[in-house]
Amino acid sequence: MQSLAANFSGTARAILEAMQLQCPFTASRPWLAARWLAALALAALGCAAEIAGHEPFSREDIAAEATAARESQWARAEVRGALGEPWLSSERRRIDVFRTTGKQRNAMLIFAPYPIPLPSFSKRYRGITLVSYDAAGRVGSAESGFTTSTLGQPNSSFGIAAGDYLLVDGTLGRTLSVSLARFAADLGDRAAAPGCLLLVACDTNRPAHAAYRSVEAMAAAPDGAGGACWNQLTIDGADRQRLTLFNAWYYTAPASWPSARARELGAELCREDSGFCFVGHDYFAPVQIAPGAHRLRFSAKAIEGELAGELSCQPGEVVFAKLVSETRETYGFGRQLLHGLKLAAATGRVEISRELPASLARHTVLLAEAGKWLLPDDSIITPQPAAEASGNGPR
Repeated sequence: MQSLAANFSGTARAILEAMQLQCPFTASRPWLAARWLAALALAALGCAAEIAGHEPFSREDIAAEATAARESQWARAEVRGALGEPWLSSERRRIDVFRTTGKQRNAMLIFAPYPIPLPSFSKRYRGITLVSYDAAGRVGSAESGFTTSTLGQPNSSFGIAAGDYLLVDGTLGRTLSVSLARFAADLGDRAAAPGCLLLVACDTNRPAHAAYRSVEAMAAAPDGAGGACWNQLTIDGADRQRLTLFNAWYYTAPASWPSARARELGAELCREDSGFCFVGHDYFAPVQIAPGAHRLRFSAKAIEGELAGELSCQPGEVVFAKLVSETRETYGFGRQLLHGLKLAAATGRVEISRELPASLARHTVLLAEAGKWLLPDDSIITPQPAAEASGNGPR
């Protein structure tokens, strides 16, 4: 009986930790909270066991999709015949993104004194396959990624690269981007375009290796190691819009996961004490604006201070806006309360140019975020709902 209690005590601790994230939900339903508290009390006494449900699919299942498409060099119709309708797609950019989701439904068995089953916290599965096609319409490159989450909290993240495209299912959301060279080639002749295209990016100058406290610290870098960045833009005093200029994923597996190609695109920031490595990547955020003169103002929730700049553009023109920062002071907790929870005070400048700044050569251009295209001419196919796995494989 003692060994049985010892085996179940680990489960009880895990459930108690998970319940910390469930508190807002249970607070709105007192009866549910009471039921779970009683169950946890029995679990703490070694009188409960968690039973894991069937996995809807595995990492290997998702990897097999990319392998089959890549090795067979299927045509686009053949890929869709095997993997289903894409979640995100662009005919002009010759790319498909396939997503499948599933849920592992778990249960907890309470001994009081007879076995009583209760539903436990489910684990969600998500697999993504990124496929790019060559000019002939056949698979040029394909990669896949896999992640799980519990109570909405991701247990892992990934970055995958296929051809000129990088897809990150990361700590700051799901983003799809493309190399600047491919983006420029796909733009074609913009002489007839009605507006200007502004590409905004931060010159954070992150080091190749650094020990950050968290992914959020790596993104904002208020300690001056990578430079602060402003991710909110106001044009001519209009409504403020948020810009996604950064994303990150992490891994604990060997160098083979994520792919070496994906790691090349990011700054690898490792923490020896925890065994985790974060891969951070910076983006150009595309913003379509009307021709003419404009006043730009950049801000950020976590930074005290703003940047201001001006530009004038012609129809069809592509303009770069590089944000250069200098952290003046970082705030401790007490100062954060006095400064509206700002992490740091920073100054900087906005550099407008028609040529690519050399320091931003590794940035890619953000195309889609959370399953939605950012530029209207990329919305060739409406994003489809994710396919729900049946439990017999990813499709």
